[in-house]
Amino acid sequence: MRQKKKSDSSGEFARVAAEYCALVGRPKGKPHAFLEEAARQIANLYAKALTLPAARPGSIDEAVGGRPQDQRSRVYTAIKKKLGAENSYWEVFHARENEDPVAASLADDLSDIWKDLQEGLDLWTSGKREAAVWSWRFSLRSHWGHHATGALKAIHDVLAAAES
Repeated sequence: MRQKKKSDSSGEFARVAAEYCALVGRPKGKPHAFLEEAARQIANLYAKALTLPAARPGSIDEAVGGRPQDQRSRVYTAIKKKLGAENSYWEVFHARENEDPVAASLADDLSDIWKDLQEGLDLWTSGKREAAVWSWRFSLRSHWGHHATGALKAIHDVLAAAES
């Protein structure tokens, strides 16, 4: 089996991230069809993110994205409207600690993933590829990975209940 080059896995992740951002940035279709596609893409994103190579940004300022909050808010509002009652769920944020469940939102999860990935895509398309990879890896562990795993469980529960 041919081992992928560093740029191959980064480019593949950028492609998958762009597909996710397109889906979530303008949610279309019926809620359950949208959620099925979102789940497929989140699972694929997570798997591809685990293959990203170690990277270092030129500077911390270079790696910190600047996606305005109002764009994230627009995405959040569109998803929340689409999902309606399917938006809210309960989760335990730190699975290895004994804590009470907290209210969570699929719109929050999906739009936060979108924001983190889009910030990396902005770096990627401006030629700052090392900074983009660093940003995606760092935010996987510190932010969007939590949202991805929470969203997958919640989406699974929504779709399973719909089939019952």
